[in-house]
Order: sequence, then structure tokens, then C-alpha cells
Amino acid sequence: MKARWKDPEFRARNAAAVRETLKARWKDPGFRARNAAAVRENWKDPEFRARHAAAVRENWKDPGFRARNAAAVRENWKDPEFRARHAAAVRENWKDPEFRARNAAAVSAAQRRRWRTYRRKPSP
Repeated sequence: MKARWKDPEFRARNAAAVRETLKARWKDPGFRARNAAAVRENWKDPEFRARHAAAVRENWKDPGFRARNAAAVRENWKDPEFRARHAAAVRENWKDPEFRARNAAAVSAAQRRRWRTYRRKPSP
């Protein structure tokens, strides 16, 4: 079976079939709900979170991974529909008083840290 997956035609045909099957499954609300519940359960597990964090840190050490992700982000921001969706989501977030309070606290803390660092630097 491994040898068959090395054949580009076989690989393309089967990848397309899997893609279509998954698209159809994700349109089913029951499937979506079951998967969302499973994902939420996974994130409650501290061991899962630790493994995931370690894997993410390891990925970001790879210059190729970093470059691919940076390129993907740049491409996303070129898309006017992506920019509009992002702007709408940000506007919606700012309507939430809890979000505003958390964000204001985080910005204030960052400014205090920056100011303490700035004041400690010796004059040239």
C-alpha cells in the first residue's frame, strides 16, 4: 500500500476523494457538534495542552515552517474578503466590555513594563 501512495496519480485521486468526503461530513451539524465537543474535551486535559504547546514551540524553531507561515499570513492580508471579515470580528470584539477591559489591562501592563525597561537603560 505504501508503494501505491508514492504514485502521484493514485495520491491525487485519493486525496481528492478524502477532501470531498470530509467537506460533506463537516456540513452535517451532528458531525460538527461531536467534533467540537471532542476538541473542547481535549483542551481541558493539561497533558494534551502541554504536548500541543511543546509541538508548537518545536515547529516554530524550524525556519522553513516560519517562512511558510509568514508567507501564508501575507497572502491572507492581500485578500479584501479576509480583511473585511477580520475587521468585522475586531469591531464585534470591541463591543464586549469584558474584552475591552482585558485588552486595556494588557496594554497598560505592557506599557508599564516598557517604561520600567526604558528608565533602567543607562545614558550614553
